[in-house]
Amino acid sequence: MTEDEILTMLRAALADVAPDRQEDHALIGLDHTLTDLDIDSLSVMEMVGQVEDRLDLTLDDRALASVRTIGELVALIRTTFDARVEHP
Repeated sequence: MTEDEILTMLRAALADVAPDRQEDHALIGLDHTLTDLDIDSLSVMEMVGQVEDRLDLTLDDRALASVRTIGELVALIRTTFDARVEHP
């Protein structure tokens, strides 16, 4: 799974949890922080949950708590996805 595919998934999840900010979120890139999303922490967790459900994986809570940027979130999702694919 590529960074672009994960980023596209995150943007789609953001559109679901914050539909009024869809245009802003379409511009979100890897260098943006979670704070840049301008959504509350519950919405961030809903966004992450949608991606977890779609990919049938669970992100490590401690690792997720340390994520500050979209790029870090994408890397965590990709690493978790790759590990699951390599060791089902």
